[in-house]
Amino acid sequence: MKDFYQTTIDNISAYLMHKSRHNTAARIMDGSSSIGFVSEILTRDRRIWLKIRVDDKINFVMIEAFPGISVAQPYRGAAAMFCMHENDSSKVGNLVIDPDTGDIYCHVESSIKDAPLSGETIEKLEGIAVSSLLGCIEDLERVAHGQVVPSTKGRVPALRSMLEDLERLIEKRTPAHRPDIPEGIGDIPLPEFPDLPEFPMNTLGDDD
Repeated sequence: MKDFYQTTIDNISAYLMHKSRHNTAARIMDGSSSIGFVSEILTRDRRIWLKIRVDDKINFVMIEAFPGISVAQPYRGAAAMFCMHENDSSKVGNLVIDPDTGDIYCHVESSIKDAPLSGETIEKLEGIAVSSLLGCIEDLERVAHGQVVPSTKGRVPALRSMLEDLERLIEKRTPAHRPDIPEGIGDIPLPEFPDLPEFPMNTLGDDD
């Protein structure tokens, strides 16, 4: 179990350092069982912050994508209802509004109980979180300012396709197979971030 935990941390670090197209990335240690990473993704008109946590106690990797949208107190009830509707409609990711700060983010997670996560799986989880946000970003902006949100039809199929790709990838993991690149991964198309330019990768922060 500890090996899965450490291997997953190493795979995330290697992915962020060498394979991701993130603008910045760093590793954080908060003194708890949950080791974290933070990184920034830039699209043409949006900056999204990702927080990746690996929890040794519950054996889960959790990714939270923050688009920088905060909801004022009078509109948080309506925003929470909107997030619930999106979650019920898509079944992909989980839109959350922080009740204290009003910050909106998308939460996705995956277990490391039976096998570590590879960099490719982390990328797909990231893609689901970011795509979930970008698919409704304009509506999130509206609800954050107390405006009426139009119909949400037409956003679900693409996200469901990404989830199916992720499920196929996770099925390939076994406890005996722990390399960062699972066999046959080249046959599965990776999700693409819309209008995402490439940026040089900054040095991943050491935890010394």
